[in-house]
Amino acid sequence: MFKARKQANSRKKIAYVFYFLAALNAIVKLTGIWPLDTSGAVNETEVMAIKLSFYFLPIVLFAIGGTFNILSRVKALQAEAHNMRGSSWQR
Repeated sequence: MFKARKQANSRKKIAYVFYFLAALNAIVKLTGIWPLDTSGAVNETEVMAIKLSFYFLPIVLFAIGGTFNILSRVKALQAEAHNMRGSSWQR
């Protein structure tokens, strides 16, 4: 039970880290600290790849954070179910 709760808490902390990174990345891009620079691109394909990675990174970080958040909830529910059921040596 304690191991499952510990895993749930660590997964929640990992989710918070990814949420923070996604928010920080979006804020930096919106404020113009990290501008979108396509001057180094040779052709249109490279320009599209730069733009896609520029705008897609916060979405990916947020999705990873959401995945860890869901995994945290599942693990917490497993720990709670184990707690309600009781361990085998208590029966």
